[in-house]
Amino acid sequence: MTVPEYIKYTDKEIDNLIKLSKRLTYTDYDIRKDHYLYSIDILKSYQRGVTTFEISKLSIEEKLSERTKDDILRKYINEYGQISTVEKINFSHRNQINRSLIIDTWSLFEFSVTTICNSVLSSPELDSLYNERYEEIIKLIGQQAITIEVREKLKKKFTEKHLTHVPITRKCDKLFKYCSSYNRNINDDKKFLQFYGKLRNTMHSAYIYYGNNFEYVFDDIWTVFENGKPVYHRQPVGLKFDFDLAIELSKVFTSIVTSIDYSGKITYPTMDDS
Repeated sequence: MTVPEYIKYTDKEIDNLIKLSKRLTYTDYDIRKDHYLYSIDILKSYQRGVTTFEISKLSIEEKLSERTKDDILRKYINEYGQISTVEKINFSHRNQINRSLIIDTWSLFEFSVTTICNSVLSSPELDSLYNERYEEIIKLIGQQAITIEVREKLKKKFTEKHLTHVPITRKCDKLFKYCSSYNRNINDDKKFLQFYGKLRNTMHSAYIYYGNNFEYVFDDIWTVFENGKPVYHRQPVGLKFDFDLAIELSKVFTSIVTSIDYSGKITYPTMDDS
């Protein structure tokens, strides 16, 4: 796929998200609507990052560095041209924009899911999420006699203070139970979310994975996670692979919010609240 073909392809997908956001009946500042506005912004930024490869070529073909009289600017225009001509710089730029896309889209998904949970889940369900680590510890201790004082200390230490600290998989499991007309396969989407989360985590460890060995296939490409090793793909990855991942994550989010019957407004903190 060439860069112009990529632009045409991604424009279509982004336009679909724009149309979807306009069809949704949620009000402004409802996360179920505004999620798409943030997602579109992330995707457009990524799109600009990919078009940099083509613009880099043009900067050389049009001899832009020779058109400026500013020595400092000329230096950076020359470096810009190296994105398309120097393999190491090309690879570094591609890694940087892919990393930003995966981190930003997953962070948005996590934030949106957490916000929805706060509104949709009942108080007992929220408490069960907050107390899950504490309850696991109590189960490990078993029937051993512990004083009320020790129990309270354990509860204080191991009860989560905010829902954002609860693993995303547990929050999604709760929401999936509220999905009355889910139009996709929930188990398949759970596996996809597990994959996306693992991929995102490797972005914080130089692409090195730590955990149980795991493989996942998406767009006919096998991604392999081996403990203590860099994550890798068994097949060559095309230009649109990471973009398609982000679009698929958006589709999962859409299926979740449109299959949960909740008529109230789901607000979230904005800069106006600061």
